[in-house]
Amino acid sequence: MKKNNWRFVFAAIVLLGLFPLHGQATQRSAASVVKEPRKLSTVLRNYNNCLRAEVEGVVESAIFHTIILRLKAPQEDYSKLIAELQRLSFAAGNPRLRYQAFLGATLLANAEQFLDAGQSEHLQTFTDDRRVEFFAEIATLLENQFADL
Repeated sequence: MKKNNWRFVFAAIVLLGLFPLHGQATQRSAASVVKEPRKLSTVLRNYNNCLRAEVEGVVESAIFHTIILRLKAPQEDYSKLIAELQRLSFAAGNPRLRYQAFLGATLLANAEQFLDAGQSEHLQTFTDDRRVEFFAEIATLLENQFADL
């Protein structure tokens, strides 16, 4: 019995030790996907599917990752994702998701108009666990741009 307990403790320590690596792997994978067009088209299709998910956390994460991908790969066609984000900005049941979808659609459609290179690089440093700060930062950037009009 004691041998099994030690195995369990060892397995738990190993698993807990791997959790910090998850965030690093996510950041590296986004950068690597940009370099492979075949993977990128699959990722875009998957993000579009995630934007239609019933689980709000999945949708919110998809909005975040879609924006990050747009900043990393501006040359891609995001028209389907923009259309889905626009639909969500009107149809999502949660006001927070509607607002995030609006911010995402606005930024995806006009990133070069609203962001300079430094702002784009700064937004790319955010991780999934800092989504709230990320969307607040985008809102502030867009508000400042609209105030200057």
